[in-house]
Amino acid sequence: MLLRQKERDPGSISLCRLLQAVMFPDYDATQLESFIRLRINDVIEDGILNQGYFRLRYEDLVTNRTNPLETYLGLELQADVPVEASLRRVVRTRTAGLWRNWLTSADVSRLRPLMRRYMVVFRYPDDWELAREAVIPPEHCSVYFERVLAERRRKLEAS
Repeated sequence: MLLRQKERDPGSISLCRLLQAVMFPDYDATQLESFIRLRINDVIEDGILNQGYFRLRYEDLVTNRTNPLETYLGLELQADVPVEASLRRVVRTRTAGLWRNWLTSADVSRLRPLMRRYMVVFRYPDDWELAREAVIPPEHCSVYFERVLAERRRKLEAS
């Protein structure tokens, strides 16, 4: 399984290849890039720029830096809200920055141009430095994937 290969040797398989194999098996590399480009454009154009959505970066959410959001909404948010049982399957690390373990230099070459505008809009630095000693724990990769897949199968069998 490609996920276990990625865990054993994170540099041996690019994240783009992994996404293509696991989530988009009918896409070739060009189609995958087009899909990514369209989704990024949807977020930027349709959401942020045209609709005026509030920008909340993931790393601000997981570190409870939500004061600007509270001001925007006009209400106080509760920190460290427990995740209800029906949604726990999506909980993985509750941290940010682990992408540096997942990407390879080939991913950076492909994704950096696609992500440039997104990074500007969300005020991210143009920092694509990867982890020197990449580590991907099974509980954040294959075990997580298998858990989500098993839940999906149970739901399908029950319907």
